[in-house]
Amino acid sequence: MNDMASPFAHLFSTNCYPTTEEAAGIKLYCDNTKNKIEYVDTEIEKTLSVLNGLIERRDNLQQDLKSHQALLPPFRQLPPEIIGRIFYCCLPTIAERLSDSWISSLSTEVAPLQLTQVCSSWREIALNTPRLWTFISLSPSRSSIMDMEFQARNNIANAINLWASRAANLPLSFRIFLEECWDLSLGRNVLKSLVPFHERWGELYITVPAKSFDVWKNENLNLCALKEFHVGSCRARRGNLEGAMPKKLFFLQHASNLSSLTVRGFAPFSVVPKKNLKEFTYAGAKQITSMSEADILYFARECPFLETLNISGDIRHGPVDGSVRLSSLRKLSITVVLRDTFYDNMNAPNLQDLEVTFKTQSDSLEGFIFSHSKSLTTLTIGHVSKLAALNAILRLAPNLTCLRLVNRNGLDISMSYINSLLPSPSDDPLVPNLQKLVVMPCQYSSWGYPESVLNLLEMRHPEAEPVGFAKMCSIHLGISGLNTIQEDLDVEPLIVEGVDIKIIPMSFDRAYRCKEVEDALEAL
Repeated sequence: MNDMASPFAHLFSTNCYPTTEEAAGIKLYCDNTKNKIEYVDTEIEKTLSVLNGLIERRDNLQQDLKSHQALLPPFRQLPPEIIGRIFYCCLPTIAERLSDSWISSLSTEVAPLQLTQVCSSWREIALNTPRLWTFISLSPSRSSIMDMEFQARNNIANAINLWASRAANLPLSFRIFLEECWDLSLGRNVLKSLVPFHERWGELYITVPAKSFDVWKNENLNLCALKEFHVGSCRARRGNLEGAMPKKLFFLQHASNLSSLTVRGFAPFSVVPKKNLKEFTYAGAKQITSMSEADILYFARECPFLETLNISGDIRHGPVDGSVRLSSLRKLSITVVLRDTFYDNMNAPNLQDLEVTFKTQSDSLEGFIFSHSKSLTTLTIGHVSKLAALNAILRLAPNLTCLRLVNRNGLDISMSYINSLLPSPSDDPLVPNLQKLVVMPCQYSSWGYPESVLNLLEMRHPEAEPVGFAKMCSIHLGISGLNTIQEDLDVEPLIVEGVDIKIIPMSFDRAYRCKEVEDALEAL
């Protein structure tokens, strides 16, 4: 607006041209207005200069305040030992380290190297916390070995030496994963670089070409500290290299304190000390002479303290002569269909945790579950295909507290299986002591969220009054497609006091679901 009313305001809303006198007055008026604008611009510049000065001063004061406030947080009062423990909690979990998607512990994108990039004090604490450096993962086939915090970036031996030196004298865990596309020399070079630390080997997870183990043939290895050994060999060229694996792993005979063993394909009879073995995992492999069902039982019988037995992959079928008693066995996981003779001849009187896979109803499997029903508290059933078979199994194990219905092949489980756990108006519950239920994957469109879950918690048939199920404390459901459609749906979280209810979104794609199921089970 103008500073004062214009003397020519009467012309603003007309089409009249000003008179000669009015035109001269208008020109004079415009010249005066231009002078006023220049004056105002000058005042604005002065004001902005003052304002910018104030803004700069404020920014400096805020930075000064921030710097001084940073001196006061309780974190600065923590001793380095406590900070080191916090750093240790930042390390990836064992499941993450051993997953196929894991790249390398030598990457600066994950702890512990990530922690050394924050500041000099954090770096000093991290480098002086040996526990952070006890696990070394090398996966050159996944392009991670090139991303190192070392001057000799391409020298694997130097990388391992530096990492191990930071771990002081603590036992070391190594994960060496080389894909089939890598040549034999790489596997040998990596294994040879581990030799200087053989007295500190605590855990070994090795997948290399079988002949790579030749580099240890003439080494005098002291493996008293070795507790876990997990081996899966890949072939450098055609031919059955795994057939000679027991001879190549002769060094294991010196691992007198070995407590956990995982092998793929070959039978480890002659090379493994069994007196302290507590966990044995056997994964049969196609086109390789695998252990038979009898071989596995006989091997387990020679391990007096075996607590966990896991069987998967392609198992060679064969007769089992005589009963095998495994008194110390607590957990048995079988993710492959075995013949009835295996269950008929196995006796584990203290078995508590059982995982089985069945495609057809088996009298021998049902008999095995029934004979161990007193001690059995956890049951995992894979490849759930028939409701009648499931009900028959559950009736044989009344003491179950944990039930997992899991299709590792990614096929959806119908909600009818969960509904079968609900009592009818005239029947008792199949599993009256159930406390934890895991079902995955099941289809979103058929699972009836949240009514079926609430019915299950109350042990209520949809057409009956609730009978109560106060013991239930945990329900985990993996829902197919929920990670895709949940953004378009108003899915409210189900909250029930005292019950941990977890919904795990899974993809529509069956191939992805297989991996998601495995990851979810590992997390549980």
